[in-house]
Amino acid sequence: DGRALGVRVHDGPTPLLFGNGFSHPEPGFRWTDAGSAQLFVAVTPDPRIRLAAERTKTVTVHGSPVLIGADPSTVTVGGDVVDVINNAGNELADDWWGVERGFGQADRGQYDTADDIAGWCGACVLMRTEYLRDVGLFDDRFFLYFEDTDLSLRGAKHGWRYRYEPASVVRHGHGLSAGPGSTLSRFCSERNRLVVIARYAPPRRKAQLWGRAAADAIHATRRKDRIEARLRWRSLAGAARILLGGKRRSRPQPD
Repeated sequence: DGRALGVRVHDGPTPLLFGNGFSHPEPGFRWTDAGSAQLFVAVTPDPRIRLAAERTKTVTVHGSPVLIGADPSTVTVGGDVVDVINNAGNELADDWWGVERGFGQADRGQYDTADDIAGWCGACVLMRTEYLRDVGLFDDRFFLYFEDTDLSLRGAKHGWRYRYEPASVVRHGHGLSAGPGSTLSRFCSERNRLVVIARYAPPRRKAQLWGRAAADAIHATRRKDRIEARLRWRSLAGAARILLGGKRRSRPQPD
């Protein structure tokens, strides 16, 4: 009928990394309404994914037509073997979500040039001792997510600069700590984003984004989405506890 239908891809058991076109509105699945979308699977002798759609339709998977319906169908996939970028430095979006440069892109050399970056990823970073003595350590109350953004912004306030070096490569299993799109992942991400906003965003933007977070929680409550409402209220309350809970970990002591 000329329009894209929602297609969902199951997140397991083959490790998947999703590129362009996908959202994650339900546990265990990624959805796309895009005319085309890209995902990456682990290199195995017989890689497989599970596909489902809102209603029966034919999709093209790596050049071959596949008929899928509401019940997930297992599809064998193939393609070029390429490295996939997880992070080439961090940036902040307008809504203060952390953006990983190059995330989900096939590595074709587009980030092979050293460059100044706004922030760094905690999975792969080399920090000077003087830096940590000046700005302090990770805030361990974050537990998961945004602790690197917090320390990057804290350092920037002290005048430190960060450099991306493409020759330094680390293999990283994306989302293995909590699972992409899991309740734990969403809770920690939203709570810690709100803490970072409160600490570093300009006053007007801070009020806007905290107000939007409260409005989202109220909206979820009114539509009686108990899981979403609980997650959003817990994120707001958790952020407030961190902000009001006293000092973070002390700075390292001289040798």
